[in-house]
Amino acid sequence: MNSQTITPRQIEAFKAIMDTGLVTAAAERMHVSQPAVSKLLASLEHAMGLTLFVRVKKRLQPTAEATLLYREVDKVFVGLQQVAGLAREIKGLRSGEMSIASLSTLGHEHVPRLVAQFFKAKPDVNIDLYITSADNVVELAIAQKIDLGITSVLVDHPAVSTEPLCTAHAVCVMPNDHPLAAKSVLAPRDLQGERFISFMQGSRIRHAIDTIFERRNIGRKTTAQAFASQSACSLVANGFGISIVDPFTAQEYAQRGMLAVRPFRPAVTYHFHMLFPRFRHRSLLTNEFSRQLALTIQAPDFG
Repeated sequence: MNSQTITPRQIEAFKAIMDTGLVTAAAERMHVSQPAVSKLLASLEHAMGLTLFVRVKKRLQPTAEATLLYREVDKVFVGLQQVAGLAREIKGLRSGEMSIASLSTLGHEHVPRLVAQFFKAKPDVNIDLYITSADNVVELAIAQKIDLGITSVLVDHPAVSTEPLCTAHAVCVMPNDHPLAAKSVLAPRDLQGERFISFMQGSRIRHAIDTIFERRNIGRKTTAQAFASQSACSLVANGFGISIVDPFTAQEYAQRGMLAVRPFRPAVTYHFHMLFPRFRHRSLLTNEFSRQLALTIQAPDFG
């Protein structure tokens, strides 16, 4: 080996060529010109006194020495990446990136409010928030495309770890001047014959509600089907009928004076969960946000 010093940039060029198999691709990865990569490789070979590549049909073929060298270089780069990752984690509570997907029940008010508070305390943090269906949250988590998922679907999948968030009981919503608003608690018999806004066929919450009424042989006049509690509450506020929805959405509309909310018995329970992709490293930032979410979320109490 010559007395010339081997530089990190030379090693980076060597690894890039080994990884991609092409000088052009290596140059793109390193954001330099092709001649610059060739020069780095030539200077590395000169410094080491080794031939690392031979040209075969216009392609660079690594020599046995290059293959041996690559094994050690790859170990070094993995170690450097781990160090860099640790440094980002240490800094992560002040800056970094985090992607969150939430079902609409919590995604229209509670989660955005916490995101805003979190951002105010950590202005250098970049947060992507997706509001979607409960099932789609699960799909994103399984695909490792988010850092945190918030859903009402209980997941049993090897690619996802689950932590309980909270439980909440569904409530009955109606126009403010509806006769049932005079009652403190509503039961299935109170809704007999009422114009009712249900959820879409196949939804878990609709099945739970329908089962309660079917077991008691109590009929309702289903006048509309809503995809989510928000649309159901909007229909109720516009006098289209009454409905049974989650308490978080009901609270949003009640606070604006748009409808009346009453407890419904027997209880229809929502179970909310936090999902963490197993093969996507959970950052300190994600841990902190999920901790604050679990501490601050509380189902509204309508008595």
